[in-house]
Amino acid sequence: MPRRKATWALLIWTVLMALWIAGGISSASGDATNCGSLSQDACNAARGVGAGIGVIALFILWFLGFVVLGLIALLTRPPRRLCPSCGNEARKGITACKTCGFFFGGGPPANAYPGFQPGGSSMPTPAGQPQLSPDGMHYWDGQAWQPVASLPA
Repeated sequence: MPRRKATWALLIWTVLMALWIAGGISSASGDATNCGSLSQDACNAARGVGAGIGVIALFILWFLGFVVLGLIALLTRPPRRLCPSCGNEARKGITACKTCGFFFGGGPPANAYPGFQPGGSSMPTPAGQPQLSPDGMHYWDGQAWQPVASLPA
């Protein structure tokens, strides 16, 4: 499955910021130059503190950018998914594919009750009520078994 632009932006942002942070950490090594009236030890310590403050600022900047790009990626994701059985698009949130009856929630497939004939006389139902499976956990919608929890109101 191809990655979306927002995912690539998030990945590139993280890699670039990691390189920048690594550069900031490595800049604190070695002896400092142009210390003026400071001793070499004081100058090295001041450079280390400055590098530490810079790395913390870069980390905070990375985190804020990650949150913003992550929200963009989350809000721009497609509202549909592909059915792994037939390949047709299906809305997110439904429990079964309308084309082939594949259950996304891992429920029973359409032929889960082989001895039971939907619409037959084996299980009479009151008028206007859906026909339930023998275990009472699914109903026949005319094409596939659906979980009772997804019964339309």
